[in-house]
Amino acid sequence: MSKVRQKKPPKKEKHDKRFSKKFFIILSVCLLVAVAVVLVIWIGGNNQADQSKYSIGYVVETNPGGESMNVDVTLDIAKLNEKRTIELYKGLLTAQWLECVDDAGNEIPYSDTTDLISIGPIDENIKKLHFKYDVYLGKTGEEWEDTSYIQGCLFEDLVTFSGEYALLTPYVDPDVLDSMGNYVTRASFEFHYPEDWQSILPYQKPLDEQRSFTKNKPDWDFFNSISKSAFCFGKFEQNQNFQDTMVFVDKGITDGISEYPMEALTTFLEYYTTIFGEPLDDVPIVLLRNRPSDDCVIVGGIGSGSSALSINLRMADDFRVLSNMVYHSFFDSKVKSRNLRYATNNWLYDGLSEYYVGISAGILSDTIKDEYGIDSPASMPERYLEYLYFSLKEPGLLAVSPSDEMSMYSAQQEFYMGVKAPLLVDAINYSIEQQDEIPDGLIKALVEKGSNSKPLDVEKFLQEICGPDYEAITNYVSGRALIPNYRDYNIDALPAEQILNILDADEEFYSYLFIEEGAYYPYEALYLLNEEPFMAEVAKRGIHYNTTEIQNEVKGFSSVLDRLLLQYAMWASLADIDDITQPNIIRKLTEEDVTKQWDELRQEIGYEIDLS
Repeated sequence: MSKVRQKKPPKKEKHDKRFSKKFFIILSVCLLVAVAVVLVIWIGGNNQADQSKYSIGYVVETNPGGESMNVDVTLDIAKLNEKRTIELYKGLLTAQWLECVDDAGNEIPYSDTTDLISIGPIDENIKKLHFKYDVYLGKTGEEWEDTSYIQGCLFEDLVTFSGEYALLTPYVDPDVLDSMGNYVTRASFEFHYPEDWQSILPYQKPLDEQRSFTKNKPDWDFFNSISKSAFCFGKFEQNQNFQDTMVFVDKGITDGISEYPMEALTTFLEYYTTIFGEPLDDVPIVLLRNRPSDDCVIVGGIGSGSSALSINLRMADDFRVLSNMVYHSFFDSKVKSRNLRYATNNWLYDGLSEYYVGISAGILSDTIKDEYGIDSPASMPERYLEYLYFSLKEPGLLAVSPSDEMSMYSAQQEFYMGVKAPLLVDAINYSIEQQDEIPDGLIKALVEKGSNSKPLDVEKFLQEICGPDYEAITNYVSGRALIPNYRDYNIDALPAEQILNILDADEEFYSYLFIEEGAYYPYEALYLLNEEPFMAEVAKRGIHYNTTEIQNEVKGFSSVLDRLLLQYAMWASLADIDDITQPNIIRKLTEEDVTKQWDELRQEIGYEIDLS
């Protein structure tokens, strides 16, 4: 009988001590959904800028200790477009009890789609309207059920939220983004809360007595900043141990803060200061309590205006969340080019994050690693092992590129951002190092070239920083060529069983994700057949999995990987397939007669290692 199984959840023991992938897949999927929505909206916009003109004001009220907060979005209308409508983008907001009225309380029609609130048609005599709704904070939602992280909180003495989970933002046609302030003429925000509370929020000095902010002619960067940043209201004090960064502590932390999370925060701030070439001196970081009822970590917001996160960390994953917060506080405040946040540049924006946040686990002290069970991150040779294996074995499913960024399965997204994109970042850094001897040159160049929100010409940017390597780099990005082993890695120093375990964990994980979304990708535990009789059979049957040149490169990197790919090619040959780069061959390979032949041949050759 074949060992192929149709569906099996990932083995937890293989992932428990590493920075977990699941939480970040959820974050990535949420981000990609939002990105895809924005792009669809932008692409679908009118060619002519027939825009309404108005100012927008947010008034947020809450009853401390209640379940929800009330948001009143006030629109002062100067001019309506031909359709007499105003559109607002929802971001990740899930609102309840929606209502749209004029100053007299008369209802105004609106439509609520997945992505937009479209208000109108609006009577031409109406000059002011109110769009009101409730927001529930601290809810996990269906997609968060298996995690221990919550978005925002609403306590008797603390309210915190990320703008994209609470505030509708203006939608304008993409053609007028650079002159957005001509159509959205002013933006203001005020929060009604107890007199003795303090506030930390974007576009306001931390702990300032001013309880509101106003921005005339707000641009894209303004609304992106308030969407991603943290809004914190309660009682805080500044931690004076951080000289270059404004760090504030929630006074509701009554049991003190463990020394290890604070040590990790210091380590991450120093690490990213070195990477970016300058300190984080203009983005306040707020350290929050955990949710008292269940110790959940509160994610209050991560962005260029302010960031907030629970600081009493409990497990290995929490340290990655902390590193991710610090990284994006740096990146989003220093690199503002808006097109880097959207397809087809996600590999650059998210790939950089994955690359550096992944590395950051390795710089933590051994004491912290031992205390929280943090393994060292996957090394670049391990990533390269995963990249070669899946790029050569499953090119139809996993050889993804920027052109696929709008339409990926979760497994493709995981491979693309977790494996391929970090290798692309490393390849570009390597190119810059060879030319200019500048470490981490990609981020430093982005800080220099992408300091404003205008779109960055990525093609021209890569030409400038990669020089003679530009064509090769673009071929790696597009998938027209494999990323070569430019650092001369050889992973065969690891035991063969460890190599199989790395790839087997990925096979099981990707299978689970693919099948959850309806794609056919069955999981079978990996094995290595006895070398001498197997290689004799390879020679006898003339088995190959790619060109001689590529096979020699693979063998130079790992003879174990070479044998695994030859095994797959031999299995394919039983289905009369001599080119495993064809898409979706797994269906033919798992047909009953083919699996029967392959089972019999494997038994005849025998197993050196069998993970089943």
